[in-house]
Amino acid sequence: MKKIYTFLILLTIQVYAQPYPQLSTDISWSPGNFNTVADIEAAFENGRIQENVQLNPDISTDLVMPSQVDWDAKSHSEKALYLINAERVARGLLPFEAVSNNIVTIAQNYADFLRTNNLFGHNLNGSPSDRLNSDPSISGCSESGWIFGPENLSNYASTNPDPPALPIERAVYGWIYADAGSTWGHRNTCFALFNNNFGSALNEGFIGVGYSQGAYTFFGDPFNFGAVVVFNFVDPCPTSPLPVELTSFTLNLSENKIELNWETATEVNNYGFEIERLKTNIIIKDSEWEKIGFVEGHGNSNSPKYYSFKDNLLETSGKYSYRLKQIDIDGTFEYSDIVETNVSSPQNFELRQNYPNPFNPVTSITYSIPNDGHVELGIYDILGNEVEIVENGIKPAGSYTFSFDASKLTSGIYFYKIKTNNFISIKKMMLMK
Repeated sequence: MKKIYTFLILLTIQVYAQPYPQLSTDISWSPGNFNTVADIEAAFENGRIQENVQLNPDISTDLVMPSQVDWDAKSHSEKALYLINAERVARGLLPFEAVSNNIVTIAQNYADFLRTNNLFGHNLNGSPSDRLNSDPSISGCSESGWIFGPENLSNYASTNPDPPALPIERAVYGWIYADAGSTWGHRNTCFALFNNNFGSALNEGFIGVGYSQGAYTFFGDPFNFGAVVVFNFVDPCPTSPLPVELTSFTLNLSENKIELNWETATEVNNYGFEIERLKTNIIIKDSEWEKIGFVEGHGNSNSPKYYSFKDNLLETSGKYSYRLKQIDIDGTFEYSDIVETNVSSPQNFELRQNYPNPFNPVTSITYSIPNDGHVELGIYDILGNEVEIVENGIKPAGSYTFSFDASKLTSGIYFYKIKTNNFISIKKMMLMK
């Protein structure tokens, strides 16, 4: 399949730093159009070797690639981030911090726009800055963060709809090693240095890549197919920090156990989340919010983060409410919306088999009672001698789990028995040390 590879030189220039040393001659991709991580590794290592010959910068020539399975599982943006950061670190530059889904969306929309309209250029649907500023979370950062222009473009042509070989890998390689004709081009965008770095410590800003493939007549017959790659980046503004944006907070109830799941789109200075619960029923009339757990946040992030927490201590029936207390590193906090569920009373008396069984030395015993009443739960040895009474008192209707520690007992068979109202049940368990 015949392909044409072209790389557009950047037009947007902001001279906040000196350009990275430019190659005198383009370095072609070698060993050819292959699709394995070994081929990618060989091509970039050859590029570094040839750059050392041209510029004498003494760049490390070793590129360590992930396994083929791990590489194939990466998104286009993750591949670009890995390769660009590997090249930056080899040159002693700070790596970009992470992929931002906000930037990916902007880059993808523009890539689709260019390909479906058979166009190619930076300012055909607003400027790169206009497009990035359309997202409130990164709006207004161009003057304080972008140096050589916040965008690289690449496009490909072919005579059939098959995808080009390694489109993202070849684009990144071309921007770095095949841009000798442009002093202020793609190479400097990949190696941009922020004078005002507001990323996390030892990191620069965030990136995103858009990739659009399909019908594309920009090059003319017979090249009626192709692809467009758009690369954008941004350094967060100190005056417009990305908020801790909670995009979802949901609750799952299963067998009187609650699983809470939530997602953030962006985070700034996020210390973490306290999980608070409010229990209300006819027995506890005046309930207060109680802290039942804590989940550590990701600090600063411009990509989605996923969290979960399990509350396994639901015993009595009633309405359970949950909220998140999001705490910043400086101690300030705010509450999420509230999610609620109703836990109904058990329909029958039940004593469940302990778990694990056999056990050593701790096991859990669960029982359910449909009505309020006196409960006695005891442990007995194989001769029927009482070992311990673990529950003895009035309990509201509900399901209960007791953790039994047999560290002071010898190995053998034991029994546990529940007596409540008109219900008696006995089960056997085995301690194996």
